[in-house]
Amino acid sequence: DSARTMFICHVTRDDVILGFLGEYRRRVRRGIPFQSALVICTGCDDGLGDSSNELELSAEVCEMITDLGPAGPPVIVAPGYSPADAAKQIRTMTPKFNASDERRVSRATEHYEPYIDFDLLLERTSSVTQMMRGTA
Repeated sequence: DSARTMFICHVTRDDVILGFLGEYRRRVRRGIPFQSALVICTGCDDGLGDSSNELELSAEVCEMITDLGPAGPPVIVAPGYSPADAAKQIRTMTPKFNASDERRVSRATEHYEPYIDFDLLLERTSSVTQMMRGTA
């Protein structure tokens, strides 16, 4: 679903950044949920790992992002990372979840609950349990 995409681009790609912000505003105007995020990388993509050539977000684009406020789309600036490096870091990330963190567990439950078919889940787990017990 393109509504849940993480976009990664270099800081020089104002066209991608503005397109992302424009799509956010279009969806908000039409009442369509927008759950995408944008990672803006400032690092050099020359493969040498030299962050001294790091670029900055233009003042105008930065202002457009901050004008949307905390209710706007998630935009993350990844200083020192090229888009390829940022994508690799995201791909290899292992999310951590602690069951004793009641707030996070509650938020995760609220988020995923609408997508879970509990009747089907219970049906499938009941039949597996019955098979394991030899009562199916």
